[in-house]
Amino acid sequence: MGTCLKFVKVNINQIPRYLFEQVKPREFDVDKLYEWAPILLNNPMNLFGAFIDKEENVRGVMWSTFNPISSRIQVHILSVDREYYGKGILNEADGILNKFKKKLGAEKIVFQTTRPRVFERFLGCKKSKSVNMEK
Repeated sequence: MGTCLKFVKVNINQIPRYLFEQVKPREFDVDKLYEWAPILLNNPMNLFGAFIDKEENVRGVMWSTFNPISSRIQVHILSVDREYYGKGILNEADGILNKFKKKLGAEKIVFQTTRPRVFERFLGCKKSKSVNMEK
């Protein structure tokens, strides 16, 4: 099984807004993301791209950043059209991220999620010792 989607680098303006709006919990302003993305994404430590179908329609998006201090890749956004839920997008994203990890010599890939069991089940992820705190 697989999504048959291809991951390609794109300009943020090619990403449909709904893919960002469906991220839950969405702890960012979508308008600010579109505004700041040209500056933020112009960094070789970012991996940003779209998952496209055979007709080259954007069906998903992924954005991650390598932190050379902690030697970790933080996945900020992974969103796919609902039509592709349960078809292997996590495994496909994991393959892309592992290539990025190897290229940069990163030690870990970190996902922030409200659905840890999905990541445990499909990717073998473990909960980290750190917890997000807010004020």
